[in-house]
Amino acid sequence: MQHYLRSLMLQHQGLQIASKNLDFNVLAIAETFDGLAANSQRELQKQESLLNGVDADLELISKVTVHVEFCSEAVRTAIEAGDPQRVLGDYVSKQKMQTVKDSCAKTHGGLLSFKVVLCSLNNTLFFPNRYRRTIATI
Repeated sequence: MQHYLRSLMLQHQGLQIASKNLDFNVLAIAETFDGLAANSQRELQKQESLLNGVDADLELISKVTVHVEFCSEAVRTAIEAGDPQRVLGDYVSKQKMQTVKDSCAKTHGGLLSFKVVLCSLNNTLFFPNRYRRTIATI
C-alpha cells in the first residue's frame, strides 16, 4: 500500500511540474498572441474604414482642381483656349479604382476569417486553465 501511495505522490508531483511547465509555455504563447491579435484588430478596423470611404473619396477627387502649373503644356494651352479646369478625378480611373477596391475587399474578407481563427486560438490557449486548476487542487 505504501508503494502505491508513494507512486501516486510522485505522479502528482510530476503532474504539477508538467502543469507549471505548460503554464510557462502557454504564457509565452499568450503574450505573443495578444500582441498579434491587438495589431491585427487595429489593422482590420483601419482597412474597413478605408474600404468604406473609397466611394466618397472618389467623389471628392472629382472636385479637387489641379493647378495649371502642374498640367502639361498641351493641357495648359487647352485650358487657356476655354477647356474646363482639370480636376484630380480626370487622372484617376474610377473603374480601375473599383477593381482595386474589390480586390482589397476580397483580401479584407480573408483577413476577417483570420480574425475568427484568432478568437478560436484565444479560446484554445486559455481553455486548459480549468484542467490545471483541477490538477493543482488534487
